[in-house]
Amino acid sequence: MKPALYTTFYPAAKPYLQTWADSVATQTDQEFDLWIAVDNVSLDDWLRPRDAIHWLYAEPGDTPASLRQAAFEEIIQAYDAVIFVDSDDVLLPERVATAKEALKSYDVYGCALELIDVGGQRLGHTFTSTRTDWSEFLSKYNIFGLSNTAYRTETLVNCLPFPSDTVMVDWLLITNALQNNAHLYFDQTPHMLYRQYQDNTAKVIAPYTPEQIVRATNLVLEHYTKVLPSSPLPSSLTFHQHLQQRQKDVQHFTATIADKNVLARYTKALNALKPVFLWWECVANEELASIWKR
Repeated sequence: MKPALYTTFYPAAKPYLQTWADSVATQTDQEFDLWIAVDNVSLDDWLRPRDAIHWLYAEPGDTPASLRQAAFEEIIQAYDAVIFVDSDDVLLPERVATAKEALKSYDVYGCALELIDVGGQRLGHTFTSTRTDWSEFLSKYNIFGLSNTAYRTETLVNCLPFPSDTVMVDWLLITNALQNNAHLYFDQTPHMLYRQYQDNTAKVIAPYTPEQIVRATNLVLEHYTKVLPSSPLPSSLTFHQHLQQRQKDVQHFTATIADKNVLARYTKALNALKPVFLWWECVANEELASIWKR
């Protein structure tokens, strides 16, 4: 298996591109082709990690989602697998080798991520989950991102296309994969260092602000408008029902936190729960149902 290794370069990631490139160059398995989509960032002062790179550049009118869509469409025509990594994160040495081995048995692979701060210092936390009840789990949260996953392209092709205004491409892809009966595996061993910012779009470390919770809630609601219009396969009907129920819960949560006093109380309680959350677990958190399920 010789997969594509895909990432996107964008302005906020520019300070970390050399660190990312160094981690690509030190992979124990170098049998892959590197694909890089460039989204409005100048690379004149950037040292390329490899001689042979497949470059794709954003066109006028492109969105982050449409640029990725174009890249994925090219990749699925030439490879039997693709490994996704974020360019502001760091690959640990076995990232490629482990993903390739897992894809011999599974359609989609994800791995745990070790959290680092903006400067690259380890925070002593790991982003992971031991749960494997994917139908219920992925209707509420996500753990398969575009930094820690790999897909067989025969699976990825069934996850396309997606709307050009999609924000959470990763969650949409894994949702579509599960709806198409993909076989998923999540590795508890970290193979990526996941960089944390003060205001990550998909925040996983407290403290949260009320504004961040409202913003995350709106993104989650938008996700459900993307994934629920399609008719489910008979084999994925249970998953579809989980999605519908979670959409109703988040809609109810949205109405409840419109009361600023409730939102303030929820925010305080959320920040007291635990140090690391799953992606989107901050929205309508089930441990705090007594606050918002009124």
